[in-house]
Amino acid sequence: MAALRERSASAHRIFLGSEDGTATLTLEDTSGRPRIRMYVDSTDPARLEFPDEAGEVVSAYPSAGE
Repeated sequence: MAALRERSASAHRIFLGSEDGTATLTLEDTSGRPRIRMYVDSTDPARLEFPDEAGEVVSAYPSAGE
């Protein structure tokens, strides 16, 4: 039971929801920084992004030119 209470006090790690017509799944590191974002916006294209510790996207699919 103590282990469960300790885990529940940890940082927010996952967001799954919708804002402004965009469905989003965000996975965060142990410090609460977004590290993987998957989303589908209101016009239906899907995107996968990998931000670094500073929040800058270092890799994405599709890339900006695709």
